[in-house]
Amino acid sequence: MIPVRVARKIDTSISDQRLKSECLGRLAFGILPTEQWACVFSNPKLMTLPELRCKAFSVWLPTLIDYIGEGWPEIQQFRAEAISRGLDCGDIFELGAQLAHHTISVLSLLSRDEQL
Repeated sequence: MIPVRVARKIDTSISDQRLKSECLGRLAFGILPTEQWACVFSNPKLMTLPELRCKAFSVWLPTLIDYIGEGWPEIQQFRAEAISRGLDCGDIFELGAQLAHHTISVLSLLSRDEQL
């Protein structure tokens, strides 16, 4: 089971522009781990370097868990605030939901022992 923290309360006094920026930042928080580390896991030349792959995994996995446990709940809070303000945030929230779903799917492939 993936630990989910209670998300911090967002500051609802921020400007509309800042709110959109924060939403985009949380989405990027979920995207960057895969973007940054996928090359280590998918590059056939690096398959012979298990030490490097283990080090990369030790950064990648907790970052994904942090996104699900903290970033995604914050996106949901920002979504509620954006809706209450009538803001158009494009596809940020839909993309965030898709990313959360796929991240959970990937993390679910690993048993607790494999994660440890």
